Amino acid sequence: MTDFRSRRMVVKGNETAVRAFADQCGWTASGPGELAWAAGPGVSLHYIVDPLTLVEYAVVSGSEQSAVEEVTQIVAAKAPVWTLDELLADVSDSPERSVAVARAGVGAPDEYDERFFACISAAMKDPDTAVREAALYATAYSAYPQYHDRLVDVAQTDPDPDRQEDADLILESFD
Repeated sequence: MTDFRSRRMVVKGNETAVRAFADQCGWTASGPGELAWAAGPGVSLHYIVDPLTLVEYAVVSGSEQSAVEEVTQIVAAKAPVWTLDELLADVSDSPERSVAVARAGVGAPDEYDERFFACISAAMKDPDTAVREAALYATAYSAYPQYHDRLVDVAQTDPDPDRQEDADLILESFD
């Protein structure tokens, strides 16, 4: 049983990049066709494709917090993953802003981070419907309670009825 897990670390590239990194570290795949590697005693690296956003990310999990933290530091420093600063910068610089917002949402820390909150909240008011949609879904990954009032506002005032409905659904999960 795993009791501890790292933050979601958004992958630069795809499964091949994660496999190459795990091979470089000498970690063995958990089983044929699986997308998990034994990264030490009781610690695993998992590669996941989020079914909603299609954002690819890695998570370290294990039964001992110190071991999870140690492997997480290795992955964050050496694997092909976005840093938190890169995720935030990409939202401002990306021509595909909705994709960048989705990536930032998936990669946002679980603990409240004002930078991610401000970035995703601002995207909820973007003129582009796709960006607003990505921002709404982004709130579900970190689920900061601070999003609640922003979601209520979107549910009541967004010009797109579908975005209003999305906000209502996300609010239900918050409550």
